[in-house]
Amino acid sequence: MIKILLSGEQRKELESFRRQASAKDSEKALMVLMSNDGMSVPKIASTLKRNPHTIRDWLKRYKANGIKGLARNFSPGRPDTKRRQ
Repeated sequence: MIKILLSGEQRKELESFRRQASAKDSEKALMVLMSNDGMSVPKIASTLKRNPHTIRDWLKRYKANGIKGLARNFSPGRPDTKRRQ
């Protein structure tokens, strides 16, 4: 079971991040906040209509890297130019 325990400062940082972030990033921060509030992974998954594996993945990334772990490491969509083969 993955459990996140936040300090008051971390909670404020995540709440601020939720207000400023895109919808997808805001949802990731919400997952962490819900875990901090004592919700289990299956309950969070049910509430947000996401796969429990997805919830666990983001909680693990937050635990390992903090708020920076919630950022995506790639740009969505097709690359601007074709790759040379």
